[in-house]
Amino acid sequence: MATDPFGNEYRIGLSGHIGIGFQDVVHSRSGQFPSPTIEEQRVPVITRFQQVVKDNDRSVKLKGGRLLVSTPDTNNSKVKALMASWFYNHAKHKFQSILDEALLKFKKENIVLERMDIKRMKNRWGSCTNKGVVTLNPELIKAPSKCIEYVILHELCHLSVPNHNKEFYALLENKMPNWKKWKYYLDRTLK
Repeated sequence: MATDPFGNEYRIGLSGHIGIGFQDVVHSRSGQFPSPTIEEQRVPVITRFQQVVKDNDRSVKLKGGRLLVSTPDTNNSKVKALMASWFYNHAKHKFQSILDEALLKFKKENIVLERMDIKRMKNRWGSCTNKGVVTLNPELIKAPSKCIEYVILHELCHLSVPNHNKEFYALLENKMPNWKKWKYYLDRTLK
């Protein structure tokens, strides 16, 4: 058991299948920590693939909580490349969907988003340029949707307020009142 900044006790447990581990979302005893939706109850964390099938088809499918990798060449580097491509495409689709919803919250600020990029970063979940480019770390796909939303909203706030000052945090609080809980979860469990 551990305690978050709000005084809630929580546990982080592991469960799942051999090929894919699932990290349970933090569960609060007091109920103040965000309750996960069905979608967010399990966060996939790839430890190793479940099954590789030698086949003419080149694909990665998530079936019954397991990754099924089909490839004519079962060489480890080829399998890793297929899986990396699958995760990148999955992240791109999910991030874009959350970004589209988040942009609706910024109609009043009239922000201009040039594009969204996905790029591995050692120490950041996301970044934003003054030219309107939001970059997200593909590792963020391992987090619950609310954590992804928090990172995206954080970066979109920078298109209106470039610095981390009172105005920035007031805007973030307005767009996502419980952002601190999701930031805490993200920093605590996926770093």
